Amino acid sequence: MTSQNPILNLWATTTLFGNVYDDYIKRFDFNYNELACFYSLYVFGQCTQKQICNEWLLPKQTINTLCKSFIAQGLIEIVPHTGDKREKVLTLTEKGKEIAKPMIEPLLDIEKQAVKDFGDERMQKLVNEFQEFQLTFNATFLKSIGE
Repeated sequence: MTSQNPILNLWATTTLFGNVYDDYIKRFDFNYNELACFYSLYVFGQCTQKQICNEWLLPKQTINTLCKSFIAQGLIEIVPHTGDKREKVLTLTEKGKEIAKPMIEPLLDIEKQAVKDFGDERMQKLVNEFQEFQLTFNATFLKSIGE
């Protein structure tokens, strides 16, 4: 269903895009939040809970609870942090890598192929335009509420 409101159409499209990830991860008996954690740790090697939250726009408490569970299951571990000692740097354990690899590797291949099929240049333009529109929308919003 298409709306006359382009913002609603954009919102619906991005929601459908996210649903693909949600449907994909259900095949492995995990949920979207768990995918976020596995994906970030697999792709980046190590990261903080805050980085996962920022990358996937998830609440801190959600990721904190999930990470505690993954630590208890032996899927991730805390590694020493060279900077802020309050931040917990996480990495996948060998067991975590064994679980993540068959989920994340095919997903990365799908993402690469989709970008290739769409076109690298078109993809970069789409991302740039979307980011520019988000900045415009945010500025307009803040102006309208007096901030």
